[in-house]
Amino acid sequence: MSKLVAQDDWVWIVVQYTPEGEQMVGQQLAGEEESFIPAFLKKEEAENNYKKLALTEGTHYEVQAMEYKELVRVTSASGFLIYILDEEGRILEKNRP
Repeated sequence: MSKLVAQDDWVWIVVQYTPEGEQMVGQQLAGEEESFIPAFLKKEEAENNYKKLALTEGTHYEVQAMEYKELVRVTSASGFLIYILDEEGRILEKNRP
């Protein structure tokens, strides 16, 4: 459970478009084994910071809103954590769905 985000709140994530379809962008920090989905509390924060993520060149990316409880549902099935990031891309909170 998040201390920053309620289940019915919306967060902003980055989506990539691949030949297989739309997919949330996951990340892994150097030296760590856990993978995570970066989520932002505000659209502007996501738009200003998503290019700092490890992204594949030539792939189309888009910032999209997602209800937090849906993000929890999807990430729990895939084994990803959720990292809530601030306007500078710093980790505010790590959540295990």
